[in-house]
This record gives sequence, structure tokens and C-alpha cells, in this order.
Amino acid sequence: MRINLLAVGATVASMLLCSCETMQAIDRGLYAATEAVTEKDRVTGARSVSLADRKGQIAKGNQAVEQYISQAQSKGKRLNADYDQAAFSRITRIFNQLHQVSHLKAEQWTPVLIEDDAWNAFTTGGTYFVINSALERDLTDDSELANVVAHEMAHTVANHGFERLGFLQLNKLGGSASADRDSFQAAFTHENEAEADRIAVLYCALAGFDPDAGSRIWARMHRRQGNDALFVHDHPMNEERAVNARKTAQLVRHYYTQGRLNPAHAEIIQSNELFTHRDDGGPAGGEGG
Repeated sequence: MRINLLAVGATVASMLLCSCETMQAIDRGLYAATEAVTEKDRVTGARSVSLADRKGQIAKGNQAVEQYISQAQSKGKRLNADYDQAAFSRITRIFNQLHQVSHLKAEQWTPVLIEDDAWNAFTTGGTYFVINSALERDLTDDSELANVVAHEMAHTVANHGFERLGFLQLNKLGGSASADRDSFQAAFTHENEAEADRIAVLYCALAGFDPDAGSRIWARMHRRQGNDALFVHDHPMNEERAVNARKTAQLVRHYYTQGRLNPAHAEIIQSNELFTHRDDGGPAGGEGG
């Protein structure tokens, strides 16, 4: 029996080519699916879970804040200059200075001061920053208030809210028995809080605010409250935050000049001692990887 080696070779080559094309098609499909549920982290460039694009994040985040503001007003709480012109002007000044060195400085954000006795500030992933009057009164040092503002800003910059929501939803869809547990969610949030603390210290240094302010806040909180979350907790403990903030400040202090924006801030937020943004993002769909 005579075998036509040329014919066999051509058949094998055809099969390999077909297989390669099939794998490329699968690769492109998987890449497209990944693109649909992730986004590039603005700080590191790495892929992170996100089920909404920036436009969707702003719409959902702002809707939540606007509902919160409406509820606060319905309870008779005053806002912004209607509550305290000097306090609102102070918050706006500090916020605007920090915003200039942030990863989202191209966006138009709105600071909001709310009359409230709870020591709190928050963002919801959109373009509002909300701070309660009790916190503003307590933090008389502008650098300390700037650290809190920068921390909340960092949550939106790093997409923590929508990343956490997407991560939990995908785990539930995948049948995870742990996704609803407090410990599972707390661990995820703990890492986000620690990252926001690091970004905040960097922003403060670049915006001309004392980078050691964060460590002072949490050292004071530790003296007041101790470590009040001994088991399951969704924030780093006060002592831990003070120590880590001090270490972070040591790394970025050379970027700091009191009261002045660092002229190289745009380059520094892309590459510094804490983070390096990668633009390559890995291979494109259909190119392997």
C-alpha cells in the first residue's frame, strides 16, 4: 500500500490551521466576555471586575446620592452654605485642590456638606463627594480633612464600590456558598479600604497637604476607641491604619511641598513608589494569552 505523504501533510496542515482558527475564535470570545465584565484599573492598569462602564457608574452612583440628599432634606437637615458657608467653602477648597492631582480630574465633581452628627464621609462611585458636618468640625487641621476627602475620592478612582458589587454578583452566579457571608464581604472591603488609604496619602502629598495627617487621625482614633473590631471587620483596625499610613507617608514624602501642587503630579500618579500603571493590558483577543 502506497501512502501519499504530500496529501497526508496537506491534510494535517489543514487540520492544524482549522484548529488554530477555532482556538483564536474561542480566545476572542473569551476576551470579549472578559471585556464586558471588567475594566482597566485607573491606578494600576490591571483588569478588575466591573459590571458598569464609567457612564453607568456615574448615573447609578449619583442617583444614590441624590436620593440620600432628598431624604436628608425631608428630615430638615441643611446642606452646604445653607448650613455653614465657611465650612462649605473650606471643604470645596480642599476638595478642588485634591481633585487636580487625581486620576479623575477631567470629571466635574460636586462636594456636598450635610448637617449630620455622625462622623462620616462617603462617595457612591459617581461624581458626588458627601461629608457630614460632625466630621468637618472635628478635623480642624486642613491636612487631616484632606486625607479623609482623598480617601473617599480614591474609592471612586479605584472603582471599589462597583468592583465589590460585581465580584459578589459573579460569585453568587458561580454558586459560591461564601458570597453572602459577612466574613467574605468584609475581607474584600478591608483590602479596598487599605488601598484607598494608600492612594489618599499619595494624593495629599501631591496636592500640598501633609502626608502624615492620615497617621495622626488613626492614632487619635486608636486612643479614643482602641481597636473596636476584633473579629469580623470591613475596615482595617485603627492601630493598623495609623501604622500603615505612617509607612506610606515615608515613601511619598519627597513629593510633598506644603501648600503647593507638585508640578509633576500627572506623571507621578502613573508611576510612583506605591503603584505603577501598566498600559499593555496583555494580548488582544485572538492573539493568545
